[in-house]
Amino acid sequence: MNQQILIKHLIQWSLPILLALAIAGCSSSQQTQQDSEQKIELRDAALERYLNGQLLDQREEYAAAILEYQDALRFFEEPAIYFALAKDYALLGKHEQALEAANNAVRLEPKNLEYRETLAEIYMRAFRFDEATKQIEAIIQQDSTRRESWYDYAQLLQFTAPLKSLEVCEQILERFGPDEHIYFQMVQLYSALGKNDKAAEALKGMLNIDPTNFEIKKSLGDLYMQMDSVDAALTLYDELAELNPENVVLRASIAHAYLVKRDYAKAREQFDSLITRDTLSIEDQLEFGKVFITFVERDSVVIPLAEEMFNGMLKQYPDDWRPYWFLGAIANVKREDSTSVV
Repeated sequence: MNQQILIKHLIQWSLPILLALAIAGCSSSQQTQQDSEQKIELRDAALERYLNGQLLDQREEYAAAILEYQDALRFFEEPAIYFALAKDYALLGKHEQALEAANNAVRLEPKNLEYRETLAEIYMRAFRFDEATKQIEAIIQQDSTRRESWYDYAQLLQFTAPLKSLEVCEQILERFGPDEHIYFQMVQLYSALGKNDKAAEALKGMLNIDPTNFEIKKSLGDLYMQMDSVDAALTLYDELAELNPENVVLRASIAHAYLVKRDYAKAREQFDSLITRDTLSIEDQLEFGKVFITFVERDSVVIPLAEEMFNGMLKQYPDDWRPYWFLGAIANVKREDSTSVV
């Protein structure tokens, strides 16, 4: 009997609690459903405005598109919307707003490398190279196979840390093999640092990739001249002259090399090989003459050769004042001021 009374009391006390929990559960379920439905509505509203912005972007109406993206963000915070907003701000040259939007896109989706690339690009446009470098480093850390990211990394460091840039260039060559663009960057960096021997090695790397390239071989010859390796320069120049016998700039470089060697007859031969052409312009002849004029003060033996060249120009172009001017300069060197033509 006592047991029956106890069970009866338990049912009387438990029933209200169970009913309350059931009601609360239904209420919670209803609230969750309402929240979910509201979230879907907000996303749909954001999506509608985002798509409107995309259509405006296709028509290059970037300012109007920005308004749509801003409106979309009022409904739902989505990295893709921030990304689109960042690109449009960047196109309009509004770097600070672009950076804010791009940073938000990366914050919401840090593993999206396209977002980071865009953020780095905007930093570069704003000349904030340190911040751009950090983003490129983060990209490479996530995916070290992205060749373009390595290129960007080396290029960015070129402005802030040239020695580090050279290290990255070496890493690129090790990872991806010979690359003409990377070798060219190394040439620029080594030349700026005064390391001509290293610059020459990089030029050789370029030449291995493109052995018939006139400009590369000519540049290597010119660099050898700066390094006082005249014979090495002449070897390259002569190879080029066989294929380009009428190239005035090349002939002037060969003449310069022979003047350095004090082989004046060979230097003059370069000019004579071209002067027989009727098509040799006064500009080309003057370019040659300038090579000789730079040696007039160094060695008086060059003076008669230079005078002969400029006098020949006078006969061919009597109305041009420039040969007179150079002859006057030569006369000053000879201290014959009385015959100097002003």
